[in-house]
Amino acid sequence: MTEEIVLDGKFHENETKNDMIEEKNLTKLLRVNFTSKEKLDMGDQMANAIRNIKSAEEDLSSVSSQYKSDIKKYQAELSSLAERLNCGWEMRSVNCIQHKDYTLKSVFIQRLDTRETIEERAMTADELQMGLPLIPFEGNLPDDINPFYIEERKEAI
Repeated sequence: MTEEIVLDGKFHENETKNDMIEEKNLTKLLRVNFTSKEKLDMGDQMANAIRNIKSAEEDLSSVSSQYKSDIKKYQAELSSLAERLNCGWEMRSVNCIQHKDYTLKSVFIQRLDTRETIEERAMTADELQMGLPLIPFEGNLPDDINPFYIEERKEAI
């Protein structure tokens, strides 16, 4: 009986098949030496992997530094808020009004937001001197008076 038989991966014709021998194709994990081309390709892949690792490490370092900076900023913000909350107050610029009472010879300073009087003190000697009301001059000036001085006084009023 003549048939095509596959031996060692090659077709053989006119070989006699022995009924007592059974053959079947199978795959086994065996050692295979790399070719020169395979070795070069793997070297290129290794170089790419090294570049990718370095790039990822640099990215990680940069991102890590940014996150560390953000964490420090948030910790400082938290600390500041906790301190302010524990104190229950903070210093702020608040609009106030100053009242001079010439009858009581006192100066009062009052907050505009709460109307609370925050300062009361006696007037200083300078403050006790009430300013004179200035009335603009509408007449003719004598020749010996400097008109620039008068104009400056008018602008100040």
